[in-house]
Amino acid sequence: MGGMVERVAQHDVAGDEQVPVVVEHDPNSFARRMHQGNQDGHPIQVINTAKCAAQQTSGTSIFNPSEANIALTITSRVLTKKEKPSIGILTYYKAQAGHVARGLSDTPIFIGTIDESQGQEFDLVIILTSRSKSFGSHVTTSERNETPIGVVWPDPDYIESPERLNVAITRTRSLCLVLVNTHAAGRSELWSNFFCKIPPGAFHNDPSHIMRHLQKLR
Repeated sequence: MGGMVERVAQHDVAGDEQVPVVVEHDPNSFARRMHQGNQDGHPIQVINTAKCAAQQTSGTSIFNPSEANIALTITSRVLTKKEKPSIGILTYYKAQAGHVARGLSDTPIFIGTIDESQGQEFDLVIILTSRSKSFGSHVTTSERNETPIGVVWPDPDYIESPERLNVAITRTRSLCLVLVNTHAAGRSELWSNFFCKIPPGAFHNDPSHIMRHLQKLR
């Protein structure tokens, strides 16, 4: 397995829109050590959360405890290492940010919505999408009619905003982990295009590979 990619100058997320992803060159950086065990060393790694429990609602917002637990476990392991990178946990939904924050009190990391993260950068970014239901624009009328009372469908302009996805990804200096239900997101044109730009070796059906590699880091 090769080392990490030194630099990905432009990352095409959707259509013609280009998203810059700059990877550190420092041979001792967290990113290099993290990527040494990855199959392709891509700076964006996707963790499929399809096996996680379903999303839950809080008012008009959404949270997903199972997804949050993955982020908490990853973050806790990183914080035990000798070199502690800056970490940003970015969420699409405010309720999820609050849920994660309750599990990581008194830690020097950023936890907030993607919109709140603008203007900041982190060595490690963990993006939480939180949804187990379809990502908006391709939800059929029958699906909406069969939805139980209290279940919130996303605003397509929100979950499928290329600008918001771009902001999330470009907060990273070194490594970006995207936690997403690939089946639910795959019905979205934006997210389908995004997945097509990520090499197969950067997809993980569960977080075990990432966890094992984190365990080996100093």
